[in-house]
Amino acid sequence: MYHNELLYAVDIYCEIMVCNLKSDPPTVSIIKMQRIPSEVFLCDEMYLVGSADELFLVMRFLDSRYDSDFRLSHRTRRFDVLRIDRSEQLAQWNVVTDVGERAFFVGQNESVYFMASEYRECMGNCIYFTSNADRMTFNDHLGEYDAGIYKLSDGTIESLPPCPRNLWPPPIWVTPNPY
Repeated sequence: MYHNELLYAVDIYCEIMVCNLKSDPPTVSIIKMQRIPSEVFLCDEMYLVGSADELFLVMRFLDSRYDSDFRLSHRTRRFDVLRIDRSEQLAQWNVVTDVGERAFFVGQNESVYFMASEYRECMGNCIYFTSNADRMTFNDHLGEYDAGIYKLSDGTIESLPPCPRNLWPPPIWVTPNPY
């Protein structure tokens, strides 16, 4: 994720690599964490989202099952959100249950956020999600991609208009240039 002129990446242990591509030569530093949240080992996908001076980790949990033709399908079950706290020498992740007016957009391409108050069709405190191509997350009954709006307030998922399976690659978010 590119945020505040730095490139960020997260590994499976929730440590964050920060690349400063503008320094000469470019530098890489690691944000060490106090502990690894146990939820990380249970989630299926992780996304970093930068918001102003804050950094969030969005964790996606999937239900996976085989259909009658023995095809594996995935469906989003829920999301958890963590915010990094760098006030101590070792950073830590804190659970967040409300992101306010922010609307997070996650999926195959870069994760971004927008303030819902700036876009009247957008709902705050939600995670808008699309399928990741490597998972081919189809709804096994309808043959559609796994895409929707996860509401952090009550944990419900609202479906987005269906996108047929024969569309390749899966849908991505197209956003205005925020830079």
